[in-house]
Amino acid sequence: MESNNIKNQSGFVKRLFTGDVSLPITYWVYGALIGNLGFQIVLKIIEFNYLDLTSTQAGAWSVIGFYWLTFGYSIFMLFAIWRSAGKYQGRAIWAGLARVAVVLGTLSLISNFIIGLQQGNDTDLALNEEINMINKSLPSMIDDDTRLDHISIQEKDVYYNYTLVNWLVADIDISRFVSVMTPKLKTAQCNNEETRPLLDEGRKLVYVYRDGASKPVVDIVVDKSDCFIKETNSTETNMTNGPQSDEEPEVHKPAELFSDNNEAVVLVRSYDETGTLLGFGSGFNLHENGVIVTNLHVVLSGGSYLDIKFPKHGTYDDVYIAGFSNISTDLAVLKIDGKDLPKVKISPSTPVNVGDRIYTISSPEGLVNSLSEGLVSAERNLDNVTLFQITAPISEGSSGGAVFNRFGEVIGVASMVMKEGQNLNFAISIDELSKIEDFENYFSLKSLVDYLDKEKNGAHNKAPKADL
Repeated sequence: MESNNIKNQSGFVKRLFTGDVSLPITYWVYGALIGNLGFQIVLKIIEFNYLDLTSTQAGAWSVIGFYWLTFGYSIFMLFAIWRSAGKYQGRAIWAGLARVAVVLGTLSLISNFIIGLQQGNDTDLALNEEINMINKSLPSMIDDDTRLDHISIQEKDVYYNYTLVNWLVADIDISRFVSVMTPKLKTAQCNNEETRPLLDEGRKLVYVYRDGASKPVVDIVVDKSDCFIKETNSTETNMTNGPQSDEEPEVHKPAELFSDNNEAVVLVRSYDETGTLLGFGSGFNLHENGVIVTNLHVVLSGGSYLDIKFPKHGTYDDVYIAGFSNISTDLAVLKIDGKDLPKVKISPSTPVNVGDRIYTISSPEGLVNSLSEGLVSAERNLDNVTLFQITAPISEGSSGGAVFNRFGEVIGVASMVMKEGQNLNFAISIDELSKIEDFENYFSLKSLVDYLDKEKNGAHNKAPKADL
């Protein structure tokens, strides 16, 4: 009886391979359901438990064996579907679509095989070994409320699995938790000698939090783009130290300059705790993930909350202060959680001279992104701060706007106008960005205002005792 079953099974496998099983059953049952969905579910389970499964030699060989089984079954089913389509007696379009699927599946199989070979490098093996060693000492309490249970790799990203042992998800203010933990994690991992190389390799660090009952709370992701402040200060704002090109950049026409930079200049608005608008100014974006430069006096305009409005990329309500200068320099850096945002260039290749033509993009009187033209009429130094006196008009709302040279590069930040004189407008040199202190933790405007209220006699360029 058992031998008959074996013969029947082998006979069916042979008929399946030769295309003698109907196309719908071959494609949907053995191809899509078992070969695609079924194997993908098992592969995801393996990825999630990869470190546990490969911690022993037998487990590692089992994982490798399953990968090869998946590869072999996929090749088998591609042949089976192709042959079954050739014998299909129904409408020709279905047979044609099935063969198209086979071609695409073959290309995908080859691509995944090559990628798999490339990913199996020494770095991954060393990382696996290191994480295996760490996991042997887990779970471990990080503090009174937090336990690190397990570290795993899914695809190439590293997952840290935590439990908030004294909390239930219903009792957690998740938005508050995220606002506190996200800046801390990003700052810590970007400056950590062990985790920063992982970020530079293109890996993501994923912090998975569960409550005391093992229910999901939130996942917080850190990637290379979050390590923006050090990179911004060391490259984009340190403009005089890099190599200079002998070729003069291309001169921009006013319309071209505006078109290239308009979407990167933003409106910065300040609100009180009731949501009433108290003030506004301008700013400009330095990084695709949202690093905004503006004036400190725009930030400290009496409100408790900020939002940032891009011309075509939406409004961001969650605004953090990443750094600011002293009052005299009057600059601040804001951080938002953006993606693929337009940005300006701030690396002038030529010095700024009196008589140079300049352009400003800002929001005077709230008129979003107006273009003005003028000249550099003088270079001043006030309280050790380099200022450009310019003839391009500046009004309320222009503060924090970008001042461009004729090459489309930001050379200054629109700052103030002397109303006692005529056409006396000033911009802070972009070189002054180097004086901004980028803080270890980001904080909200409300935290800053509360701090300044308590520390009125303290230095303004020190980080507040914020909760972020």
